[in-house]
Amino acid sequence: MANSMEIIKQLRAHIELRANLWQDKDDHYWFERLVEEVGELGASLVGNHPHTLDSELAQIVSISTNWLLKRDREHGK
Repeated sequence: MANSMEIIKQLRAHIELRANLWQDKDDHYWFERLVEEVGELGASLVGNHPHTLDSELAQIVSISTNWLLKRDREHGK
């Protein structure tokens, strides 16, 4: 199992890889993508999805983080 620093490094790479994705989309679009990944996480949990739980969790973190960063840039929140 990876240690916490390795996980954070992997998450950062995942976030940076997708940093410019969907920047022109509104909050509803981001929410839909997040819900889609949560659904895929559930499917992975029961063995009905090709990606691992860790992969789906990383995608959820990536979407959530980039969405927050986008909102901060737009609204100064």
